[in-house]
Amino acid sequence: MSGTSWAAYIKERILEPLEMRQTGPVPGSNAAKGYSVTPYTDEVVEEPALDIGGIAPAGQLWSTADDLCRWTGALAGCRPDVLAPSLLEQMRSPRTIADLEHWTSGFGLGLMLIRDGESVYVGHTGSMPGFVAAAFCHPASGFGIVVLTNSTAGFNVAALAAELLTLVRDGNLSSSEWRPGEGAPERIRPILGRWWSEWREWIFTWKDGKLRASQAGAAAGEMVTEFAEIGTDEFVAVSGTERGERLVLERGGGRDSAEVRKLYWATYPFTREPELFGGPPTASEP
Repeated sequence: MSGTSWAAYIKERILEPLEMRQTGPVPGSNAAKGYSVTPYTDEVVEEPALDIGGIAPAGQLWSTADDLCRWTGALAGCRPDVLAPSLLEQMRSPRTIADLEHWTSGFGLGLMLIRDGESVYVGHTGSMPGFVAAAFCHPASGFGIVVLTNSTAGFNVAALAAELLTLVRDGNLSSSEWRPGEGAPERIRPILGRWWSEWREWIFTWKDGKLRASQAGAAAGEMVTEFAEIGTDEFVAVSGTERGERLVLERGGGRDSAEVRKLYWATYPFTREPELFGGPPTASEP
């Protein structure tokens, strides 16, 4: 309708008026690299920067926290020259509700809505390979929050943004720092992941140079066991559940095979899929 490209249109109508000088469809020379965090360890793998062509208007914008804070100000109503109040009201008004029973989230026109008690935050999340982002504001107070990560770590970025925005409003914001971990040794990698014992699911991970196990669904920090390596394919639990008990690996095709077929922890068998205690049924059994 404008007769120009989407990139030229937003530059003229949004980026230049808001002085978002570090925002555009291609990365600058100082752009952060994007990473993915591998499952079961804190190891990171670099993701290449992508040009997604025809769907680029859905999220291919490189930006900074400072620039996006200017955008949250526009969403809060501070820039009527960029977003007319009548249009902004329509954008921020609920059109669909994602959770009809509790009304915790929904959508306006082009905007996500997150409800925290009597407060509603407006903005949007975004992601590209190696990156996850969120920009929300609380129109009633004028506060805004921007979350930019250069890793796809599998967390709920919208929930994090809402939590941070609430903490900012209440004056209780504090921070902690996460750093990538070293990859697990090759002899450890076949152990990592999900295992089952007596219909209970356990997850084995490598954190801070230690093999750990926790029951699936347990709260963070609960039901965590750490192991020490005491021999070839043999460990002992040094903390947590079954402390003092051995963990023994059974590899396929002999001890030299890399594949771990089964674990024995405190003599209980652990398999990759749920099985009967006596093992899978034979072909003649029902």
